[in-house]
Amino acid sequence: SDEYGVLKRANARLADDREAVTRLNRLQELEAQFTRMQQRGQEPAEAEQAEFERIASEVQVNPAYQGFEVARANFDRLMMRVNEEI
Repeated sequence: SDEYGVLKRANARLADDREAVTRLNRLQELEAQFTRMQQRGQEPAEAEQAEFERIASEVQVNPAYQGFEVARANFDRLMMRVNEEI
């Protein structure tokens, strides 16, 4: 489908954006760390929480990330319509 092609191209553009990939990887690291800490009944340090919020904000305004999210949302809507037809 057109939506899938757009999603593949958007994913490739995002993967080619080293800055975005680095930030997304750091967000995943922090999320995993936060989850482990919560499982132990601990809270993340304020500095780590602030870093997470800062990086998340930076990712949100990245054009490659925005394009990927739009493409993913469009593809998800298509899949929902397909599932409703089945």
